[in-house]
Amino acid sequence: MKLEILSAGSFTDERSAIPFLKAINLLPEKYKKKLSVKIIGLANLRDLQYIKKTDLNQIVEICPPLEKDELYSYYKSADILWFCISKSSSSDFVIPARIYEFLATKKPVIAIIDSKATEDFLCKFKQVKVFSPYSQKEICNFLKNYLDNKIAMYFTEYPVELLWKNLSKKLRDVLLKI
Repeated sequence: MKLEILSAGSFTDERSAIPFLKAINLLPEKYKKKLSVKIIGLANLRDLQYIKKTDLNQIVEICPPLEKDELYSYYKSADILWFCISKSSSSDFVIPARIYEFLATKKPVIAIIDSKATEDFLCKFKQVKVFSPYSQKEICNFLKNYLDNKIAMYFTEYPVELLWKNLSKKLRDVLLKI
């Protein structure tokens, strides 16, 4: 059985999957064979070229964007959720809603971020492992250790109050469906 890592949302020239894909590419073959990476959304040309050039198309599947209700079933079936936030004009003070969706699942989350505001927020959650987009070796080692069952991500104290504190009622209603 393969470990399924899921990302949802489109990758653009500003928001690239390459930092995570480079980490996967560093893995020895025996670990790559244990992984399935699914991206639900659009990928930019640079990401697609990298996947093809490195033969990660054996591991990485890109699926078209989905409606929210259908997307939630993918969240539930994934083992680990993953997202990237690249540096942008708003990244230091805006936390994307997708993060709240991921946190609501109570599943492990790999966060590759270049945003101080988001990093400060996510460090409060035990289910999240935060990496810099420039730390492919660290991400690779984390995945190897995770696959070898040398580490686990624990969820004994889930700080739900952090999640709900600043959410609108509409977003809360959506998250309760997960």
